[in-house]
Amino acid sequence: KTTQNKYTSYLSSRVYIGAAYELSEKVRFGGVFRTRIHNYKFYNQFTVSANYQPFNMLSGSLSYSIMGNNYMNLGLGLSVRGGPFNIYFITDQAPSSYFWPQEFSSLNFRFGFNLVFGCDPSGSKKDRPLID
Repeated sequence: KTTQNKYTSYLSSRVYIGAAYELSEKVRFGGVFRTRIHNYKFYNQFTVSANYQPFNMLSGSLSYSIMGNNYMNLGLGLSVRGGPFNIYFITDQAPSSYFWPQEFSSLNFRFGFNLVFGCDPSGSKKDRPLID
């Protein structure tokens, strides 16, 4: 059946605001506020993270997120870099299942690899972008 009625559909908007603080060359902290606006409703998330890089080829991350009304979201990440190859694994619920097994309902994880080009092989930070 063909009609001449108007149809309007809006796309969801997303806003990300983040900040990071480098305590030392090996320890960094960060925070991200995310919101998605859909049908005039706001869906908010907030994440804080602690990142540790004991040496150039290995880094780890621990995060805590508040997603809507769910306050039990711990995340864990690990990254190994050798030459131009970077292999990573991250999860947002595995640590939560240990601390709050009664609240555990799903598990999300990602793993993969990246090819990294253009970085200084000596490990110095001279090719790192700086703000003057």
